[in-house]
Amino acid sequence: MSIFSEEELEKFRKDFMIDSSKDQTSKQVFVETFAKLVENPNATTMATNLFSALDLHNKGFVSTKEIIYTLSIMSARSSEDDKLRLAYNVCDIYKNGYLVREEVRLFLSALFKMSLDGHYEIQSTTVEKTDLLWGLMDPNNTGRANFEEFKNALMQDSYTHAKILDFFSEKNM
Repeated sequence: MSIFSEEELEKFRKDFMIDSSKDQTSKQVFVETFAKLVENPNATTMATNLFSALDLHNKGFVSTKEIIYTLSIMSARSSEDDKLRLAYNVCDIYKNGYLVREEVRLFLSALFKMSLDGHYEIQSTTVEKTDLLWGLMDPNNTGRANFEEFKNALMQDSYTHAKILDFFSEKNM
């Protein structure tokens, strides 16, 4: 059972141009539609990363079920923990179940790029936040971080925590 009405589900199918015979959509369509859905032209990189997180087998498409599941996590009815888990999966670009510093840097760069307001120093902020977060995530210098370490680091960095929750929330849709 979905948290969305039949009308909402049909709108998502149309928005994402889901091929009803295959019940799926392509990467290009997903990325373009998602960037429009969150009403942010700078969301392309994050949408690409989100698509990759959903396309676990690198087939180049995602199903309606995967899209609806993701949108339900981004709804107000979903828990903060679910939103952070989704953020973690999007950050895990290499899809190996843990994060490395470069993945965190790329994720933060995409996240902060969406916050551009003309006064934003994206490069320096990304470097500073990567240094801060990675230090919190990997205090023992193992070179990798799991979900609990990611979550605990965000609890200590209210700015990045808020940015992540803001993106992974329905007010963007």
